[in-house]
Amino acid sequence: PNGIVGHKRQIGDFQKVNSILTAEVAIHEARLSKEVAERENVASYLDILECNVSDGLLTSTAREHSLRSYRAGTDVGIDIGTKAGRDALRATVARAKPYLVVLGFSNSTWSVINRRINTRSPAAKQKLEDHRADDRDYLTLIAELAFLQASEGRYFLITCPTSSEAWKQSMITSSQGTN
Repeated sequence: PNGIVGHKRQIGDFQKVNSILTAEVAIHEARLSKEVAERENVASYLDILECNVSDGLLTSTAREHSLRSYRAGTDVGIDIGTKAGRDALRATVARAKPYLVVLGFSNSTWSVINRRINTRSPAAKQKLEDHRADDRDYLTLIAELAFLQASEGRYFLITCPTSSEAWKQSMITSSQGTN
């Protein structure tokens, strides 16, 4: 008799947990459906925005899955190397509010190998530092956009090898831990 009562209690507990989880899933799905409907009514909304990613594979793959995507780079008239290009990217992110921003940059400037091999002479060392100085504005933009995305509950991905010295730059280290 005791085994039967215990078994009935287990079934009752399972049914209670199951009904609570089912209700929570329904609430979550309703919230997501409402968000998707609201986003689809905004003409400028993007699911994915890629910037300075060389192959643009994510953008083309996103389109195959009916996701709204945009690829910002020199090939579409946004030169991140210029102040006007960086301002255009900021404006695009602010307007489109992409769910995911993928930010990439040339790693050759920040490569550990570059520092070890191409800085043997003072002139080469200065040339590398000049290239890095040019890139720091873009690194600042990357940190700014990552913070914006995180603060508004959206996502970002920075495509950069873990060995890159870009991760050691103050504008990047100060933004780490934002989310």
